Formats: sequence, C-alpha cells, structure tokens
Amino acid sequence: MPKTKEKNTVRSAASLRFEENVQSLLYSWRGKYKTRAELAKAAGISAPSLTNALKGNPQLDTIQKIADALGVSVASLFEEKKKKQTGIDGYISVNGTITHFCSEEELNAAISASKPA
Repeated sequence: MPKTKEKNTVRSAASLRFEENVQSLLYSWRGKYKTRAELAKAAGISAPSLTNALKGNPQLDTIQKIADALGVSVASLFEEKKKKQTGIDGYISVNGTITHFCSEEELNAAISASKPA
C-alpha cells in the first residue's frame, strides 16, 4: 500500500476569518442560499472552487465573486468579528449592503445611515 502524504498546512488568521465570515453569511442567508453549492452557482464558480477558496489561498477574483453573491464588500469577508457583549448579534441589509452589528447602537447607526438626509 503506497504511503500518502499528510497535508501539513498552517492557515493564516485572515484565511480562517474569511472562511468563518462566509459561512456565517451563508447561514444568515438561508432563505437565499441553502447550501455552499447554491452560493457557488450564484457566484459563478464551481462548488469545489468555493470549498478550495474557503480552505486555503483564494484568488482575488474568486473572493470578489463570493462577496458580490453575498452582497457584501471584500473587506467585510476578512473583518474580525466583534465579541458579543450585549446579546445582540446579526446582519442587516441596508441599500444592498449587508452590515454586521453586535449592539443596539450599531444597529441604530446602520438604520440611521439608510435614512435620507
């Protein structure tokens, strides 16, 4: 039986945050995309490409396609999540942009930003 090489990969914090944030957004969009395969199709990439992007070193164009399909910025896919301190945690879509909030103040700020001046 041939020996198989074990993959010893060390993932960066940014890579782990990217995967966590995409997964979190996917779960929050359960009405829109129920599976990674549906997200991949919406992003115009293959399901294996999405999985590879989430597990490793994705190309910028792949990240952009994923962000576009989720309706968020590329930067938001790499942001470190704030720790829950208030018991409030969620996402809100304002004018087509999804914003993560962890407090009533952040939620109110997102809502206020959407109101016409």
